[in-house]
Amino acid sequence: MEITNADIKQFIRDVTSCGYYNRKIIGINNDLENIRNEMTGIKSLAPKNYVIENKRPFSLQKLNSLIVDEEKLIISRDYYQQRILEVDYYFSKLPLEIQEIMIKIYIVGMNHERTARIYHLDRSTLYRNINKEIKKILAEK
Repeated sequence: MEITNADIKQFIRDVTSCGYYNRKIIGINNDLENIRNEMTGIKSLAPKNYVIENKRPFSLQKLNSLIVDEEKLIISRDYYQQRILEVDYYFSKLPLEIQEIMIKIYIVGMNHERTARIYHLDRSTLYRNINKEIKKILAEK
């Protein structure tokens, strides 16, 4: 399989997107918790005292709607988790130095030239090394 520059750039975008994926998973987990609380009933604070909601205060149609929403959220969460696992699998195959460089540049947002100086490289060599290693691991797919 021929690895193009577009494939390399897509992998880099996927690496940078993992932070977004994690935030989405956290949001989805919060939404799932809210749905579960609504479906099962929880203690709630009333103006004068605590009221335990141990009955379903909504119709069967509402319950079905919550179940459908829960299923959609679970599918979304699984998708984001799968994306993170896939990126992590290939990212972990990169040499440690390249991983460090990519984290500094694409995750932390460190300046490219400063990162190159830390590793005693010029900027073009830095990118060439990153692209070469990414190309190797993507060729294994």
